[in-house]
Amino acid sequence: MKSIGRRNFIQASALGFAASATVRADGLVFVPAKNLDEEWIENKVDLHTKTGVRPKQLKPGIVPTIPFSALVPKDSTNILVAGRCVSSDRLANSGLRVQASCMAMGQAAGAAAALAAQKNTTPHAVPLSELKALLKSHGAIMAGESIYPMPASFEQKTAAVKTGSDLLFDVSAAVAVGVWKKGNMSATIGPKYLHDDNTGKGEKSVTFTVTAPEPGNYAIRFYYNTHKTRSSCTPVIVKIGENVETYSVNQRESDGKGIVLGTFDIQDTATVTVSNTGTDGHVIVDGLELIKK
Repeated sequence: MKSIGRRNFIQASALGFAASATVRADGLVFVPAKNLDEEWIENKVDLHTKTGVRPKQLKPGIVPTIPFSALVPKDSTNILVAGRCVSSDRLANSGLRVQASCMAMGQAAGAAAALAAQKNTTPHAVPLSELKALLKSHGAIMAGESIYPMPASFEQKTAAVKTGSDLLFDVSAAVAVGVWKKGNMSATIGPKYLHDDNTGKGEKSVTFTVTAPEPGNYAIRFYYNTHKTRSSCTPVIVKIGENVETYSVNQRESDGKGIVLGTFDIQDTATVTVSNTGTDGHVIVDGLELIKK
């Protein structure tokens, strides 16, 4: 230990390297070489290129995420990694290796290990929904729980449009987790709909929080457009108070606008979450409608 003035310093016996070895896993965090501005990987702490550090500002509504599969080494059973050794390319690693994301990865790995032990299974077999629920119960801030609004390109002057006693909710009124892309076909509500690009299964969701104009019974219509490439088993979860109902929606079919999920007693608010967990095609989210009964 060296004493300099009133401060004491411990001389390190070994040096650590910011960029070090990473594991190979089923998931990979990477920055596309041709476009460093891909929304889903804009970490905005810094990106270390060959010519130096390139700080990038996070776009409003964009939340960078690290897939859990990047923490599970390939062909392993009971091993999890966290921090700068996760499966990632050099450029992505330069942004994700900072303290905040390493802390979040460590918490996720610990929670997954605890669930695996409780279920007598391997960490890779732990349902992602249960892992997220446990992390949230511990006070973790989940992707999508942001103070920032959706990107400006999705914004509308009115997120909820009242038609008589009914309400229309565009996807701009929802909170998206993971990378969703804007669709090219016509949307029923608002200028655009979102789709999951048929990737990142189990890692993406869109959640609407809707408030009824007055207490009563309301039908909830889920809007989407159909195509043979759509998912035939899109999970939609409706939560009202302590009551939770889960529906499987075939998005290759509709009644022309989407589908009515059911009629519900809504005294105040309801949340509707569309997920891409276990889906077999593109998941589409256009909007919701509350229909007074």
